[in-house]
Amino acid sequence: ATAIDGEDNVYVANFNEGSVIKITPNGEQEFIAKLDAPDGFAIGHLDFIKGVLFGTAIADQKILMIRKNGKIQVRNQRLNEGRFPNGLTLDPLNNEILFTYGFGPVAEIERIPLRN
Repeated sequence: ATAIDGEDNVYVANFNEGSVIKITPNGEQEFIAKLDAPDGFAIGHLDFIKGVLFGTAIADQKILMIRKNGKIQVRNQRLNEGRFPNGLTLDPLNNEILFTYGFGPVAEIERIPLRN
């Protein structure tokens, strides 16, 4: 999974083992965090939203906030067990994170409100 912040840094997360690495425009690499990887499935998607890196923890069935200092927080969102959150993006009009599940109708979009 990859995401780009407002300073053109690229964030890369390893699907299987959960390492999150920041790559600067100069090519320098910095380890940011290591996510849990139950059964070898750590992360599906990343997106940089309002200064924070968000990711989908597929096997853990969580939406994560990954801070640049490596602190990881789970969003307080009740997810449907066994459906595996996957794609995510920002809806700037409603100030919400939108995501879908890996198993389910594409038209079924879940929402997580963000604080202003």
